[in-house]
This record gives sequence, structure tokens and C-alpha cells, in this order.
Amino acid sequence: AAAAAQRPDAVCFPPTGYVPRFLVGDGRIPWTIMPDSKRFQPTHQTHVRAWRIRVERSGGLEVAAERLAEVAVRGTAVDCSPSGEPFCIVFWPDISLGGGEEGLQLEVLLAGLRGHTSELSFFYEVRRFADRMLDRCFFAEAAHLRAELGEPGLWAVPEAPPQKQSIATPASAATPRAASPDGAASSRTTPILMLGQSLLLERISHQEASITVQQPDVTMSMRGPEVAALKADLHIMRFGDEEELVQRACQVQRLADGFFWVRAKLPMAKCHYELRFRASSHGMPGQLMRHPLKYRIIAGEHCQSLLSSLDSPLVTRYGYAVLSSLAQLYGAVVLAPLAYSIFPGRCYFLAYVDAGTALAEARPGVAPTPRPASQASSVDERDGKERPAPSRRRAPEMPNTTLFSKRLAVWASAGSDGPQAVQPVGRGAAWQDGSEKQQRPSKMAAPKEPRTQRPAKTAR
Repeated sequence: AAAAAQRPDAVCFPPTGYVPRFLVGDGRIPWTIMPDSKRFQPTHQTHVRAWRIRVERSGGLEVAAERLAEVAVRGTAVDCSPSGEPFCIVFWPDISLGGGEEGLQLEVLLAGLRGHTSELSFFYEVRRFADRMLDRCFFAEAAHLRAELGEPGLWAVPEAPPQKQSIATPASAATPRAASPDGAASSRTTPILMLGQSLLLERISHQEASITVQQPDVTMSMRGPEVAALKADLHIMRFGDEEELVQRACQVQRLADGFFWVRAKLPMAKCHYELRFRASSHGMPGQLMRHPLKYRIIAGEHCQSLLSSLDSPLVTRYGYAVLSSLAQLYGAVVLAPLAYSIFPGRCYFLAYVDAGTALAEARPGVAPTPRPASQASSVDERDGKERPAPSRRRAPEMPNTTLFSKRLAVWASAGSDGPQAVQPVGRGAAWQDGSEKQQRPSKMAAPKEPRTQRPAKTAR
């Protein structure tokens, strides 16, 4: 009897009392009340009503509740199926307009029950718990981003017009001019040479090609409206013209109006580095080629050393997060976290996607731009060195996404009543449009007549 007295009259979702805001969402989720089926049963008059209330507290205790306005209930369903608990009430309170704000207080009345009482009252108060932590993380990342990108000199466009620089392509990459019928030379060249002649990358924040820094993190900006994707590599220069690539030491992201946000992390002090770039055009976005623009960076003696050497065990966790060049093509910018390694536990991720750029790149029915069938040289993604490409092997096509493109394409074509393909529902049966499936007669070879055996020859 004591255990039965301690049992609650009903179990609710969301639970009564303080309700985390993320459980309510935008106010469209169904609410449930599951009364104890051993003490309550439904009737034909069972219904649910709700009110917005104001709870008065005194000394930390609730002393009174005042009803302010009634909240409409869009739908009510009573489930008495034998699966699970045999008595459950599902309803949808109309709190989509103001139901998700801080401090929402509701009273829900369940009436028309058969039991020791015909009514049950429940009180809810929506509070924000996880959202406050997300807001703090968002504000912290916004302050960090404003401190890093808020420098006026980082985006001051120089007044003098920049000079165009062509991509360094080998002489064998150009197609020799063919003689025209009138004897003049034709101006047709390969796409690689045309790409090198038209590509432009402009220095914005750092005008000098050689800079000296006293901190390991270097942030710079560039502008290239004709550049579709940009990659950067950091090489440490040794004695005797030796060099070594520093893995994950650079990160490039494309911003609006053709601006590029370039970040480099210098591992050791008192060293000379060279920052090199690879770029691609809008005509061939998947083909990154060596660009002549480069920076020579000198880490001063007061610069902090993040690694003792490139053979240190910490090099496996060093650097920035590896980002694909497809993120620049689809207008995606990763804002947090930017480091390659993250600490275990709760981690906050923040990204921005330009909807116009992403939808333009994911237009349905547009095939990706293929790469040329053969080229004289290619750049290795691992070390950034230029190596000859095979002449008889066809280059792979530009990498493309599937799920991201399909979702954007569905979003772009939402609301259009296009033709839908009819799928069969059974083998040899009716299709979904009601027509009969015509089966072709199977071609079977006619059975051959058995051969008659010749009588055995008898000896004379």
C-alpha cells in the first residue's frame, strides 16, 4: 500500500517542473501524458486544455498561479493499444509563436477521466540550460574572430592597381600554334597556358615579399576574384638550398568578394620559411597549379618555438585542421575549431555557409568540369613538388560531393512539381500508375529430338 501511494498519477513528456528549452524546440513536438492505467481510464469526454500562467513564489516556494491566456491545443489523441502502457494521451499545444522563449510557464489540465478524480493538473516552466552554454561559446568565438580579423590593415586595398602574374608552366605545356589556311599562326593554346595568363592574386595585408615576425601565428589576406580555390604550403629553408615541408602549417579559406584568409603557423624560431601557393581558376576548379606569388618569412629570436624539431613526437598533433578545396567552391567557412587536434570532451563547432554560392555550385543537371586528358606536369598534394604527369593516362575528374550536392539540389527545387519516375511494386504485377507490366516472352530453344541409335554390327 505504501509503494502504491508513492507511485505518480501520470508520467509526462516533457517532464513537469523545469523543462530544458531544447526539449521543446520550436514548439511543434508532441506532448504526452501517460496516466496510471490501474487507477485511471479514458472516457468519451477526455480532453486537454492549456493556459499560459504566472507563478508567484515566496521564499523559493510556489504559492499561487495566475492564468493569463488560454493556449490552443491543435490536436489530441488517446492511445489505448496493447503495446506498452495501455493508456496514453498525445496532444500538440500551440506554442510555436511564443513557446520557446525564456521563462515560459504553462498549466495543462487533463479532464474527463474515470478514477478517484476526473482531472489532473500539470505545471511546466521552460528554462534555457544548454543554450546558454552554446551562446557563451558563440560569443567567445565571435570575439576571437573579431580580434583576429578586425584589424583595418588586414583589408586595406592598395590604391595602385596590381600587376598580373602568370602561373609558372613549363614550355612543353603550351600547344604549338597551328598554321591557319591563310598562312597566319593560330592563337589556340592549351587551357593550362590560358589559365596562367589570366589568373590574378593580389596582396592586401602584406605588400612586401619578405617579412620578419616575432610570433608563431601569421595572418594575412589576399584577393583574387579569378581564383576559385587557393592552397598554401609552408617550407622551412635549410642550408645548401635544402627545404622541408611543414605538414598542416597553413590554412586558407575563401571569404566574400574574392578575399582569401591565409593563416600560417611557424614551428620554430630563428628559422627562414617560404610560403608558397597553388591556385585554380573557375574554369578548372579541381586543378591546383603552382602560383608565382610567394612570401619569405623570417622567425625572429623572440618568436615562440612550438616544436623543438620536425622530428618531435608533437608533430603528429601540430598545425591547423585540414580543409578540402571544395569548401571554398561551395562557400563554406570553418570558424571553430581551427586546430588540427582537439581536446577530449565537449567541443564547439561553428561554420558558415554562403547559401547563394552553395546553391549555384549544386545546380541540378550541371556536370562537373573535367580535367584535361593530358598535361605536362602536375603538383603533388603531399609535398607540393611538381612532377611530370603520365602522358597516356587520363587524369581523374574533379572530386565532387554527393550528399551535400543532392541536399542543396533538393532545396533549390523545393516546391516544383516535376515529373516523378514510376517504380514497380511487384514482379509481373501492376505498376504504381495502374498500367500492366508487359513481359516479353522468354526465348527458349526448342527441345531436340532424341537420336536413334544404330544397330550394332554383327560379325559375319
